[in-house]
Amino acid sequence: MMIQTRASTPEESSLIYDIYVDAMKAHIERIWGWDEDWQKHDFAKSLTTSSTNVIQLNSAVIGYYQLEETESHDYLRMFILDKKHRSKGIGSTVLRRLLEESQTKHSTLKLRVFKINSEALRFYQREGWHIVAIEDAFYLLE
Repeated sequence: MMIQTRASTPEESSLIYDIYVDAMKAHIERIWGWDEDWQKHDFAKSLTTSSTNVIQLNSAVIGYYQLEETESHDYLRMFILDKKHRSKGIGSTVLRRLLEESQTKHSTLKLRVFKINSEALRFYQREGWHIVAIEDAFYLLE
């Protein structure tokens, strides 16, 4: 199993958006309601404000992550794998790489998880992440 990450290309934005919608729409609908125009606009904006990278398995794009680097920490804005590739160790492998990269820079890696996304929260906690703050609809982890 060959897992690679690389910078996304503009041609992949539609594929990445589909991965985003598949993973996030149900949660967002429950919390705020889904506004397709707003989502598309916010997603397009995130491609310009965050470093967007695809996750590949044997050269097929199976997910993506977005990373924002600040002076105080690195923020993992999005980390999504296609459903059929979850629970196979791929997410753990990529997450550990990202954590190692942040630690090499002497930075802390943080992320947010929807409170209602218990599956994601369990994943991060299994990986050793801890809730450090509670926000409106999110847990902040590091």
